[in-house]
Amino acid sequence: MDFFNNLSPITQILVSIIGVAVLFLLVFANTKRNTTKQRGRRTRNFNEGFQKKRKEREKEQHALNNSPSIDNSFTVFAATAGKDSH
Repeated sequence: MDFFNNLSPITQILVSIIGVAVLFLLVFANTKRNTTKQRGRRTRNFNEGFQKKRKEREKEQHALNNSPSIDNSFTVFAATAGKDSH
């Protein structure tokens, strides 16, 4: 705080006003962003998003299962690695 105390009173006031203005702008921008997010959440339909993601996952799984370039031997090994073979 020595730096701030060494400034002239007028400069201290100006620095304080500028600091408060910057904080105000940050809060204003954050509030605007939060409001936009909240509006997006209100209009979002859970069922539509769920169905879309489910279809995407099914397509990915279908593509992985039908791909001839994937070696499934590692998958079998990984699935049985923790089991005892007595």
